Amino acid sequence: MIKIFTLNLTIDRVYYISGFTAGKVTRPEKMYRWPGGKGVNVARVLHTLKTPAELVGFIGGDTGEFFKLGIKTEVLKFVPVPIRTPVRECTLIIDPQNQDQTVINELGPLITRAELARFNRTYHRAC
Repeated sequence: MIKIFTLNLTIDRVYYISGFTAGKVTRPEKMYRWPGGKGVNVARVLHTLKTPAELVGFIGGDTGEFFKLGIKTEVLKFVPVPIRTPVRECTLIIDPQNQDQTVINELGPLITRAELARFNRTYHRAC
C-alpha cells in the first residue's frame, strides 16, 4: 500500500463562469465543492489505477468534517490527524469562454507542537 502524507488539505470550491470579469456581480453556470489538494489528487489517481493507497493528513473544523465525508464518498482510505484549525478552502473560477482560470488559495493551518508530534507518531506507525 502506498502512503500519501499531506500537510495542507483543502476544500476546493469551483465556479464555472463564462466571460468572467473581476469587479462585477456574476452568477456561476455551475459549481461544486469537494476535497482537494495535491495529495488527494494522487490518491484519486492511484484509486483509479486500482493501486492500494492511504491518505494521511491534518484535519479540523467544520470543513474537516466535510472533507472526511467527501473522501468517504469517494471510497478513498484516509487517516485523519486531528488539529484545532479548520481545513482551508480554495476558490477556483474557471472561465471556459476565455480558457482561463483564477485561483484563490487560503493560507494553510497553523500547527501546534502537539499536533505536529501527533502527525509524527502517525507517520512513524505507518512506515
